[in-house]
Amino acid sequence: MSIDPTRFDFSHLSVAERIDLVDLLWDSIAHDASPENFPLTALQKQELDSRLRAYDAGEMQGSSWEDVKQRVWKDQD
Repeated sequence: MSIDPTRFDFSHLSVAERIDLVDLLWDSIAHDASPENFPLTALQKQELDSRLRAYDAGEMQGSSWEDVKQRVWKDQD
């Protein structure tokens, strides 16, 4: 299915409101999604495994989603 982007006009929303809308849309996808709907390619799996090993070995740090959102919002000010 292809969605015609000209059908939707979000110009009346602020950037923050549009980001909130994307966040809500993503949450709805994540709620209904299952891994079999989003199969990884061999290269993607290899990269994720590599990053997980680096994280587990203490070679890489992570951030919570809340921390990431706070940094993004801070950059918007």
